[in-house]
Amino acid sequence: MQALAMLDAVICPEWEHRYHSFDAGWHTGEGMGSVRTGSGDDLFALFNAAGCFIKAFEHETWPPNDPADFYRGVPVAFQDATAEPAFSPHHVTLCCWRTMDGPDWEGWGKPGSYLLDGLDGRPETYKAFAAEYFEADIALADVAAVFAHAPLAPALMHRLNPAADSTPVLNDAAGIGYPTG
Repeated sequence: MQALAMLDAVICPEWEHRYHSFDAGWHTGEGMGSVRTGSGDDLFALFNAAGCFIKAFEHETWPPNDPADFYRGVPVAFQDATAEPAFSPHHVTLCCWRTMDGPDWEGWGKPGSYLLDGLDGRPETYKAFAAEYFEADIALADVAAVFAHAPLAPALMHRLNPAADSTPVLNDAAGIGYPTG
C-alpha cells in the first residue's frame, strides 16, 4: 500500500483526488493505508506488529446487518480499529485480518470486494489503473521500481509525472514512509 500511495502522490498532486494513501506514522508502531473511490466506497488497512486488519465499505452492497457482526472474532491487537472514527466503523461490508503467525486471512463480509483488486502487488494492475483513473501513461518498469521500493530519485519521479513538483512529493514520501534518494 506504500507503493500505491507513493505512485498516486507523484501522479496526482491533490491529495483529495488520490485513490490510495498511506500514513507510516498512523500511531506508534502502526501504519495505515486507505483506498477512497470518491463515490462513497472505502477501504482501510491497519498494519502493526500483530499483522494486518482490513475494513471496507461498498455502499451499493451495504447489508442491513449490525456492524458488530462483522467485527466478531477480531483479535485484541486490532480491536481499536473496529471503533476508529477515521475508519467509519459503522459502515462495513468487509472485515478481515491476518496475524503474523496466522496461516490465512480470517473475517466476515463480501470476500470478492473490488476494493481489494488493486492490492494484488502486481505493477501491471497499477499501470492499468493509472491509465484509467488518472489518464496517465506510465512505464511498467517505473511502476515496478516503486513496487520494489527503489528510492524515489528525481529521474524516477519525473518519468512518472514530468510536471511533478519535487518538494511536495518528497514531503508526501516522508509521511508515506517511502525511501527517497
